[in-house]
Amino acid sequence: MNYTLLCLSLTITSVSLLVTCSKLSTETTKVTATTESSNNMKPDDNNKELDDSKPASDTSRIGIDTKYTSNDTNALYDEVMDVLTTCNESFRIEISYLVSLNETGSFPNETDKTPKCFLRCVLQSLEVASMDDGKIDPKRAAEVFGDQRENIEETATLCAQRDEKCHCEMAYNFLKCLFSTKIENVEKSKT
Repeated sequence: MNYTLLCLSLTITSVSLLVTCSKLSTETTKVTATTESSNNMKPDDNNKELDDSKPASDTSRIGIDTKYTSNDTNALYDEVMDVLTTCNESFRIEISYLVSLNETGSFPNETDKTPKCFLRCVLQSLEVASMDDGKIDPKRAAEVFGDQRENIEETATLCAQRDEKCHCEMAYNFLKCLFSTKIENVEKSKT
């Protein structure tokens, strides 16, 4: 697998970036998704319909007031990791789901609602998706997920045209579209 593909600058891939990059460095980083849930979700609750009309928890909204530039990638990375940790407290997700999303553009089990709601929490916390109606802001998505080598606002605009009622489904399908497009572009650039 191409290292560049594994280290996409998309926010959700930060977790898989930790896993991939830790293998390349002498410092090891252990990433777990076993934090205690703030709303006491049990593993068998994963496939139940989740109420996505409310924030994941009282602390799930973490705003980013700064527009990050390439010099601020560490600050953005720290902010993203805080959001991932906070959202994981409410919606536990296995690292394999994020690695799969990064490598293939989709989750291994697309019927499991919990990972999708984790993504909703992340997008809303990063102000990419509205807390009220879940609508995606392509400009904000480009700011957060952008790569200085490419302009993803056009792709984000196309992927943001969602009509799902469920905010969790909307978040997942938006990122699935974004990741799949990114993967296709990387594959095309190899030929």
